[in-house]
Amino acid sequence: MALGVAGATMQGLFRNPMADPGIIGVSAGGAVGAVVAIATGMTGLFFLALPAFAFVGAMAATFLVYGIAAVGGRFSMATLLLAGVAVNAFLGAVVSAIIILLPDNEALREILFWLVGGLDSRSWEHVRISAPLILGGVAVVVLMAPRR
Repeated sequence: MALGVAGATMQGLFRNPMADPGIIGVSAGGAVGAVVAIATGMTGLFFLALPAFAFVGAMAATFLVYGIAAVGGRFSMATLLLAGVAVNAFLGAVVSAIIILLPDNEALREILFWLVGGLDSRSWEHVRISAPLILGGVAVVVLMAPRR
């Protein structure tokens, strides 16, 4: 549900049916954050370290794309999409470089499993913590949506 709402929100905000977290660079930013957390062993710091790193990476990519698109004081959706594609490609290369250079096979397995969406290490505790955040985010999006 959350991913669908996020995608639809991006399409509405950017007024472009091509806008999605993958094209805009948000997904790649989240992947870099998560890969860095796993590769450096930071996931053992606290329960939500991995999602926190992924969120910070996604937000950093979002601000980077917006900053690139707004260079020169002019902003267009075409520039935003092109900046998103470029940032997405660059961050994908960063993830690949980390994977290639990572000497720890266990961390490598964890990274690859995370990147393909593995849920084996998730529990109902994760659902309990994320459900209110997801429902709150959906409520905000619905309340802020323009009425026709």
